[in-house]
Amino acid sequence: MFVNIKLKKGAQMPRKSHNTDAAFDLYAHWIEYQQGMMVIGTGVHIEVPNGHVGLVFPRSSITNTIHRMANCVGVIDPGYTGEILAKYDSTWNTDAKRYEIGDRCAQILFLKTLDVQFAEVEELAETNRGNGGYGSTNEPVHFTVKIDDEWRCSEEFKQRIKDGMQKAKENGKHIGRPKGSSLNAHEFTEKHKVVVDELQAGNNSIREIAEICNVSPNTVMKVKNTLAELKLLQRLDIEDPFLDS
Repeated sequence: MFVNIKLKKGAQMPRKSHNTDAAFDLYAHWIEYQQGMMVIGTGVHIEVPNGHVGLVFPRSSITNTIHRMANCVGVIDPGYTGEILAKYDSTWNTDAKRYEIGDRCAQILFLKTLDVQFAEVEELAETNRGNGGYGSTNEPVHFTVKIDDEWRCSEEFKQRIKDGMQKAKENGKHIGRPKGSSLNAHEFTEKHKVVVDELQAGNNSIREIAEICNVSPNTVMKVKNTLAELKLLQRLDIEDPFLDS
C-alpha cells in the first residue's frame, strides 16, 4: 500500500527501525510550548487511504522522559492532510530527559477500518458481561465449581475442605475463615448454598448473582474465592487434575 506524504523542509521521513516493526517512527521537527503543554510538529503531512486510519502512539521509550502524550492516541482520518502533531504534558519525574528536535517522539500505525451501518433494535443479545463497565472484568479467574447437595454434605467433601486448608497452611496461606466472616470455610459455603449454585450455573456475573441471592458482590467473591482456593470441583471418577501428583 502506498501512502502519499509531504514533508516540510528539514523534516525527516517516518521510518521503521526494523522491517518487522508494526509502526513508523515520527521525528520532532519543531517544538513549541502552548498553555503549559509541549507541542511537537513532525513536519509530516500524509494522505491516509480511504478505508484506513493512522494512529499516533507514544513510543515505549517515552517512559524514560518527562513526557506523557496528552490524548494518548491520535487519530489521523483519511480526510486530514494537515501536519501530524504530538502534544505532551509532564509527569512528576522532572529529572528525566525532554524531547528535542530530531528525536523520535512518536510512532504512527496504519490499520484498515470497517464501514458499518447501525441497525437500531429494541433489545441487544444477552451476554455474560452485559452492562458491566469500568473494572467489571477485574475479577479473578477461578475454576468452575460443581457441587451438588449430596456431595456438599458428604464426609469426603468435608475432608477435602480440611485437606485444602491444611495444604494452604503449609504454604503459608490462611483460609480457614473467609475475611470478615466468623465462620470456617465449610460453614461459610454451606451458609451461602444459593450463591454456590449460581456460581455452578455460570450464567451470571458477580453483580447479577449478588442481586439474585440478595447478598453483596463482595460476599459472592468471598464464596468464589473460598471454593477456588480449596480447589473444590465436581466429584469425578477420574483423578482430580488440580491435585499434586
